[in-house]
Amino acid sequence: MRSIEITIQEQTIKTKTDLDDKIKFNAAAMSIFQAINRSIDLADEIIVECKLTTPFGYKETFEILLKEKIIDETLSKKMIDLVYYRNLISHEYYQITKKDIEKLKSMSKYIRDFVRVMKEFVQKHSL
Repeated sequence: MRSIEITIQEQTIKTKTDLDDKIKFNAAAMSIFQAINRSIDLADEIIVECKLTTPFGYKETFEILLKEKIIDETLSKKMIDLVYYRNLISHEYYQITKKDIEKLKSMSKYIRDFVRVMKEFVQKHSL
């Protein structure tokens, strides 16, 4: 299995007014969008490598990992929440608010948790 690194870039969003800057707002949204996409890619690679059921959508990707006991229910729910925001950024960008970006910034820890769990799984199973 090829190595995957997900880098979550910390944006220079220190105050709520920083998000009034369209460049910072868009950069933060795209950064988290990319991190969520890479998490989905990583999940898909685990699914393929382990020959698990093929998911029909991003949400199902994390449901399969839960069903196979690769991730726990809490992490599965958090990653599914992130998929919701990923889809919002991708398809309904005009609806993203400063509050959403602030929430996503705080939720980025779940992506780090997911990557850590996947690294442990890969090492444990020599993938």
